[in-house]
Amino acid sequence: MKILLTSHGHLAQGIASGFEFIAGKSDHIMTLELDERGIGSYRNRLQELLDGETESVLILADLKGGTPYNESFKYYLTHTEKTRVVSGLNLPMLLELVPPII
Repeated sequence: MKILLTSHGHLAQGIASGFEFIAGKSDHIMTLELDERGIGSYRNRLQELLDGETESVLILADLKGGTPYNESFKYYLTHTEKTRVVSGLNLPMLLELVPPII
């Protein structure tokens, strides 16, 4: 299983960086951030990233109801066999999740 960290701005990359500092690099963690390119670009990058995955993906989004969560959930609705979406992304959550699932 892979984990996709997704957020507004650079939060997802910051959490991935913190995780790497504490636990080391993991090939199972990916990031995708909503930036100034807008929602359409985010949606396209999300679909391209997830459609290319052969493993199941747990998506951790920063804020329920925010664009990264909403777009991830829309993707989940048509790909329920290989994706799950959880909101409230934070570093302790990631540290708890990664060792057991990898």
